[in-house]
Amino acid sequence: MRLKLGEIRAVVVSSASAAKEILKTHDIAFASRPIYASINTISCGGKDIAFAPYGDFWRQMRRLCLLELFSAKRLQSFRYIREEEISSLVRSIAEAAGVSVDLSDKLSQLSNNITSRAVVGTKMADQKLFQSAVAGVVELASGFNAADLFPSMPFIARITVSNFAISGRHSGGKTEIWSSPVRFQRKVEGCQQKLEHISEEIIQEHKKKQGKLFPTVEDITDVLLRIQAEGNLHFPLTNDHIKAVISGLLVAGTSTTATVMAWAMSELIRNPAAKAKAQDEVRKTFGCRGMPNMIAGEEMMIGDKLSYLKLVIKETLRMHPPAPLLLPRENQESREVMGYEIPAKTMVMVNAWAIGRDSGSWVEPDAFRPERFDGSDLEFKGNHLELIPFGGGRRICPGMIFGLTTIEMALAHLLYYFDWEYSPEAGEELDMTEAPGLSTERKFPLLRLEPVNYSLEACSVICSRPTPYLTLQFAPGFFWLRN
Repeated sequence: MRLKLGEIRAVVVSSASAAKEILKTHDIAFASRPIYASINTISCGGKDIAFAPYGDFWRQMRRLCLLELFSAKRLQSFRYIREEEISSLVRSIAEAAGVSVDLSDKLSQLSNNITSRAVVGTKMADQKLFQSAVAGVVELASGFNAADLFPSMPFIARITVSNFAISGRHSGGKTEIWSSPVRFQRKVEGCQQKLEHISEEIIQEHKKKQGKLFPTVEDITDVLLRIQAEGNLHFPLTNDHIKAVISGLLVAGTSTTATVMAWAMSELIRNPAAKAKAQDEVRKTFGCRGMPNMIAGEEMMIGDKLSYLKLVIKETLRMHPPAPLLLPRENQESREVMGYEIPAKTMVMVNAWAIGRDSGSWVEPDAFRPERFDGSDLEFKGNHLELIPFGGGRRICPGMIFGLTTIEMALAHLLYYFDWEYSPEAGEELDMTEAPGLSTERKFPLLRLEPVNYSLEACSVICSRPTPYLTLQFAPGFFWLRN
């Protein structure tokens, strides 16, 4: 589908066959990113990994991701972070007896904590400032900036008033129209400056510790500063580059992982048979040993033994990809695709959400059926274009495995320690409305948890003896925990 967005030529790809042309056949031609006013601000001038134009700089950064930032060894070194944060999640749910808990918020905190500890070595000192900055960047990037649509007239960014809608968790689930004298571009710059300020403080703190402490585990900021000092890259890795990478990883890693986990739990709650099958698999696999034993020494069993949980996650990613539209691409030269001429400098948007629900590729595309992948070799690592929640080709998401490991471990824990049931007397189904934006978040938080009748000794997170499982029952907007 061709669009004209102001001065911008755009093409939207909504089928697997067309996606194959863009992401595989002509991958190099469409490997670059368009850099417009708001994207330029968010990416610190294209200095991050996600929005860097295709070229030597991006190739070096991609190599850095593969060999250093997200290597198998690096991801394994972060295992203790996942252990601690996921155990803390289970405890916080179990200890919330008599107090309502927002499960969406719990999952968001989990994702924030794991990502921030892996990237900067610690939880953010000011969580509210950090979360508001991340939420602001994501929401503003979801809007329309007149300067983006008319790049030949950059002065528009300084004279137009922003008018756009946002809707989702961060706006309380209600649609708000921002119409104020404060210009759109200034709002984007303000949110990004908060993240840059946070990143600058992180860099300075790490530099102060250099030579004084010898951490047994390097966080990603440590790695970047070490590589900067070694000077082995084909370009100088400046503090601006490091700040851009840190900001980009914090933004990308905090929202997408939590979103996928929330949708997986939502779909399991709505599909009791799938939930029971996944739960039975987890509990039979680990029995009375408890999940702490699993994450301490048997993390790889997720891939070996929990095959149905893998199918659940794959089906969730098909129906609810982290980003409905993949990050836009741009061709540097004219290309013919499927008989159509696409002029140079055309913005190409791949609709991963539509491809995942295409009736030409999927039977009953709107039905949650993890079994559809049973015995199938179809995967989401970019080789099968019917399923591209993380993109494909050269610009596939480099942090895919990092996010998936957290998703798998967290869901296994939630299914192992708690029973999840929807109360039939609620009188209404679980609201599955998606919020518009860069990520496919739930429009409304995933209910509210109110545990009652809970005994701390009954939870095998703390007590090693075999214990009864905990049951969570749902009512409109709430669910209760009982032994």
